[in-house]
Amino acid sequence: VGQHELAELAPRDIVAKGIMRRMRELEAQHMYLDARHFGADMWEHRFPTILAACRAHGIDPVTEPTR
Repeated sequence: VGQHELAELAPRDIVAKGIMRRMRELEAQHMYLDARHFGADMWEHRFPTILAACRAHGIDPVTEPTR
């Protein structure tokens, strides 16, 4: 939280570095990425390829956090 002015839409390298930093702090093996707040419409229109790939692997980022 508060790492970049674009928040969850920050460039991937910024997001990845922030996630890794937090994982080291918590000594965590994984993190959940929660993008449910985007809503179905945004997922379907802005991220259709990612949505399809997630669903093909049994994950629905519209309704559940992903690991």
